[in-house]
Amino acid sequence: MAIDERKFDCQDCISIDVKERLRKPKKKERCNQGCESYGARFRHELRKVCGSNEHGAIGEEVIGLDYKKFRQAKAIEAKNKQKWLALNPRLDESSGIYILTRQDENGFRYAYVGQAKRILTRLSQHLSGYQHIDLSLKSHGLYSEDNPYGWNVESVHCPIDKLDEREQYYIKFCANNGYQLRNKTSGSQGEGKAKIDDYRPAKGYYDGIKQGKKSLAKELSHIAEKHLEIRLKTEKQGNKVSEKQYEKFMDLISENTYEESD
Repeated sequence: MAIDERKFDCQDCISIDVKERLRKPKKKERCNQGCESYGARFRHELRKVCGSNEHGAIGEEVIGLDYKKFRQAKAIEAKNKQKWLALNPRLDESSGIYILTRQDENGFRYAYVGQAKRILTRLSQHLSGYQHIDLSLKSHGLYSEDNPYGWNVESVHCPIDKLDEREQYYIKFCANNGYQLRNKTSGSQGEGKAKIDDYRPAKGYYDGIKQGKKSLAKELSHIAEKHLEIRLKTEKQGNKVSEKQYEKFMDLISENTYEESD
């Protein structure tokens, strides 16, 4: 039975249950409108801030983040953006290609090329992500006078519909100029993108083991040469077994041992 509120001239004459029936629909209607408006704004802001893939797109599960986590994500993103701007003030939110480069203590040069609809936002996500390049950024940090082996960054603006083409161009450009690429593919988001040779197993498991031993031997021999004196204990001098073990140890930390077996 519908109730016409205009039939009542005196609110004191209305029973409590009728008052509730009159009041709740209006309150619920206002609540629904407010929630829908808030939800739309929240989703819009979240899409600007968060991203679950390389280009800032988010899955529906991310929409479920509560407001506290959303504020934390925005605070982290803002902090990360300031780190990148301190390194390169020319970075902005335009679409384009970003190129990360670094040189290690041995002179080897590395590069990673990425594309983004909003460059600065995408770079900020790298500092919070867990992809291969994200972990390298956390491990080596950003370039500075105190960290000369950290990652540097440059960017090139281009229209969104040219991102795939320009990403592939700069990946090839870096490869041709002596950089070891940290990209897993040759670029683009289309079908059939090629896997880069650096990420193909070159020979096999045992080759990797041998290379690991070689690297360890090089490091140990360097430490021993600079800081240690390796010799047999006095009571083991002249002991043939001990002398053989000494020779075996010295072979293990000699890089030449693994050069000969290559």
